[in-house]
Amino acid sequence: MYVEVILQRRLPRNFPTLTYEVPKGMKVKQGQIIQVPFGKQEVGALVLRTSAEKPKFQTKTVSAVTDVFLPPRQFAFAVWMSTHYKVQPHTTFQFFIPKQVWKDALKGKIRAESETAQEPEFSQKKAIPKALADFLSKFFIHTDSGSTVHTIFEQTRIDREKFYSAIVQRTQHMEPEGQVLFLVPEKFHAEYLSFGLPVFHGTLAETKKATLWHGVAAGKIRALIGTRAALLLPFKKLSCIVLDFAEHESYTEQRSPYYKTQEIAEQLAQQYGCPLISLSSAPNVESWHRSHPSQFTWQEPAAKIPTTIIDMEQERKKGNRSLFSEYLLAEMNKRFIQDEQILLVMNRVGSANALFCTDCNSVFRCATCLMPFGLRAGVLRCDRCRRTAQMPEGCPGCGNVELKALGFGTEKIEAELTQRFAKARILRLDRDTMQGASARRQALSQKKLEAADIIVATQVIHKPLVLKRLTLGAALYPDQLLQFPDFRASERAFQFLTRVRHLISNNGEFIIQSLMPDHEIYQKIALNTAEEFYESEIEARRMLSLPPFQK
Repeated sequence: MYVEVILQRRLPRNFPTLTYEVPKGMKVKQGQIIQVPFGKQEVGALVLRTSAEKPKFQTKTVSAVTDVFLPPRQFAFAVWMSTHYKVQPHTTFQFFIPKQVWKDALKGKIRAESETAQEPEFSQKKAIPKALADFLSKFFIHTDSGSTVHTIFEQTRIDREKFYSAIVQRTQHMEPEGQVLFLVPEKFHAEYLSFGLPVFHGTLAETKKATLWHGVAAGKIRALIGTRAALLLPFKKLSCIVLDFAEHESYTEQRSPYYKTQEIAEQLAQQYGCPLISLSSAPNVESWHRSHPSQFTWQEPAAKIPTTIIDMEQERKKGNRSLFSEYLLAEMNKRFIQDEQILLVMNRVGSANALFCTDCNSVFRCATCLMPFGLRAGVLRCDRCRRTAQMPEGCPGCGNVELKALGFGTEKIEAELTQRFAKARILRLDRDTMQGASARRQALSQKKLEAADIIVATQVIHKPLVLKRLTLGAALYPDQLLQFPDFRASERAFQFLTRVRHLISNNGEFIIQSLMPDHEIYQKIALNTAEEFYESEIEARRMLSLPPFQK
């Protein structure tokens, strides 16, 4: 017998697989990890297929076999990904087996029972509010209908701990040996929403990955939360997949085969015959169009977050040159006195967007990419190539010393807030204050977030945070999001504003400061008519033959 294998190392494109002869008496099966000679070394390999037909070329002999293998369903899933995304098998299979699993298998190490991940106690007995319980009862009837994908449109925030607990309870009641996978877009989401569940993500230590891999394969882990990498674990009996924050851009793999999580989650759900529950507060237009007829909408009965739109052009006419409208300032003062939290969101960093000469009107640009320099902490910085330059004393073209900074960002907002609210604890969250994993972890710690009186942030605030004191949120000039030359600009602006509003506690208020107060995006956010936005966007795309009507 002969086997075609994928080596645990990259080979030239002309040799994506190699063939070896299996010695008599040795049993080898598809998906098994084996050891083969390669040059002067002994290396690990995965059996892709077996054959009784002798090849026309000379072959070497398999050295040894291990007890580790990919289950048939997971193997078929990997083959499907290779075919679907048109890549070599090695490109796909490298995501399915952690490096430590390879090492342990080739060393003949069998993990002891104490080393295998045990499922921690999950808060299954937590009381579920009646409104959520009634909603889920109807939803679970729908999931039993036979279709694979089931969508929940989250108009107001669902309590994740209670929702996850309800899913686990029902799955274990229906299938005692069943496994549940909760998918989230980023490592932060997984750790923040774990509630005691095992966490799996791409940057996890290799030994921990191997422990979880074996625990899932043995069926000992019944519920797990993770990023897109968790989809490729060897589940023994997968009974339910929950795709949370389904609209998030991090669900696309940035390495070959560049897979989309929603797409492969649907395929995996079909293979296991289990439901895929997609949960989103602002789904993309394609998802809405595909799932709208059968989707469920959740809105907490008592939740009311009114939206106020401020016309900043009228503020200018009244002589208000501040970054904040009179109404927003009054609301901020009131919330600060009441010891409530305030969130100001501006999707631009720095203190100015550009620096220009008042005489010759020339703009200071990056010498590398010719993009206008932004102003950050008194230093000129290019947002594209990260080149920096010192603040000039005058214009190099005409010698004029009167230079003017245009626009503003989170840094300037923070500076003005410091002047107006001297006693407030202000926390700024943007890529300048969150450089490096340690800085991000510290800035987004629950203790630091809860201690802040005013949070100034870019879209990095779009996390599953629970800020109980947050009763006022404001988007400052989100108009720029609508100006991008991209057919998805309206969709992304709608998602941006919806996510900000979802961070606000029930009975709080959301304020939009805009130079285009009559724009339909803002009006639909204010009127809470998301369905009308999606229907109008779908009709526009149908007329222009844009996705989802044409790729």
